[in-house]
Amino acid sequence: MGLLLIYAKVSFKDRIFSKIIFSGSITEAETEMESDTKRKRKSYRVFVILMIFKQHMDIKKIQDRLAKFAKDRNWEKFHNPKNLSMALNVECSELVEIFQWLDTTQSADIMLSDEAEHVQEEMADIMIYLIRMADILKIDLSRAVDDKIIKNSKKYPF
Repeated sequence: MGLLLIYAKVSFKDRIFSKIIFSGSITEAETEMESDTKRKRKSYRVFVILMIFKQHMDIKKIQDRLAKFAKDRNWEKFHNPKNLSMALNVECSELVEIFQWLDTTQSADIMLSDEAEHVQEEMADIMIYLIRMADILKIDLSRAVDDKIIKNSKKYPF
């Protein structure tokens, strides 16, 4: 069925905070959110919810496409963990550079600006290098993400 993570910004007694309000299956989420909303409706207001569905992306298919892309260009000799980690770092820096001198409002509204496509491209570059590196290192990225979310939810309970 896939993992669902619901992250929310919550207003409570004039304070705003963020928290993961659910981690589990979609069916479990529907049940929990319904009872949670009824129980706490008067005490807080959720005004932003981000839902992340693990099953949305076929990482193996992307890895295969990236491996073929590298092989077709004879780039395999360059795709080792050291080089890929350095390239990943460069792409992360290019994303940071877009936001470097923006205030919080400008950064929050970045996808409404002329930089929207640039942000999307840099994030795609980051994902491409990360997925390629996971393939080279034989890391099941989906499993690693699931394991890390579970570990973090235990480390930082709400």
